[in-house]
Amino acid sequence: MSPLVSIMTPCYNGEKFVGRYLNSVLAQTYDNIEVVIVDDGSTDNTAAIIKSYIPKFESKGYKLIYVWQENGGAASALNQAIPILRGDFISWFDSDDFLLPDSIEKRVKFLQQNPQYDFCIGQMLEVKEDDLSKVTKIYRRIPPPSEQDNLFLDFIMMNGNVMWPNVYMVHRKAFFSAHSTKKIFPARSGQNFQLNVPLAYRFKYGYINEPVCIYVNRSDSHSHTPKNFQQQVERKRQEIEMMTATLKLLNAPNEKELINLAWARRMHEVLKLAIEHGDAILIYDCCRKAQEKRLNIFGADTFDVGFLLANYILPRIELQNKLDAVRKDISKLNDKLKI
Repeated sequence: MSPLVSIMTPCYNGEKFVGRYLNSVLAQTYDNIEVVIVDDGSTDNTAAIIKSYIPKFESKGYKLIYVWQENGGAASALNQAIPILRGDFISWFDSDDFLLPDSIEKRVKFLQQNPQYDFCIGQMLEVKEDDLSKVTKIYRRIPPPSEQDNLFLDFIMMNGNVMWPNVYMVHRKAFFSAHSTKKIFPARSGQNFQLNVPLAYRFKYGYINEPVCIYVNRSDSHSHTPKNFQQQVERKRQEIEMMTATLKLLNAPNEKELINLAWARRMHEVLKLAIEHGDAILIYDCCRKAQEKRLNIFGADTFDVGFLLANYILPRIELQNKLDAVRKDISKLNDKLKI
């Protein structure tokens, strides 16, 4: 029999799509697969649907492991799956997307035929929920020249040439060397960053220049759910916390520099949100923290720094100075009254 492939999948309220995903696993041309699917506290019919597939998996010689947890987010769900993975190769997949029939076979064969690589990166097709037959986009990492190909740094900088979900497969030894604690930071988002960054930092990767799966663009998915200004800012702050925790686990000699890069990239996005919404206090706070850390949060965008200074930064500093002066006057008056 072929080497075992483990696929871990978090799922929340997936009654409309989890069957489609599991059917795509059953349709694989590869003969030795286990799926560890973690129900993240679903409140719909997800559990019953998943459990109904257990005998179907067994009849094909596959294994489907169902785990339930109280709702904690995708990263928390993956923490339930990681310790029980048995596969020689490991992958992770979102329950609202689906695999192409030769997805697993193609990736295993690539890693077996290219032993110099520890993990591989495929391509992904996008379709819309209302028409699964029409491809609207192809997601792929365009490999830079070999001497400039730095997937690890691209993840930190989020430069647009990074693939996130579904397209990776990694040797077991490399995966558990990169994730020796068998858990990731339990943030509500960012699980793909946490899974991939330690791998990209330590191990070699190769490209499969063909699609291996289908990404379904759903208007009601977590990433597409409308968020107000405060929710967007809070999410960026949570991302900074998650990225800091992930980078600290690397024990990199340039840890502070890496964390500052990640911090600057996310605070750049926060600054853009603050400018868009005219939030003077947040604009000032972003710039003050950037000055303290001596980091450039303006990035490649053309911010009118003079405008920011004149309309947000200097007035805030002037107000702060006036408040400090008032506090000093009050303190002196209190001293006199004590006498």
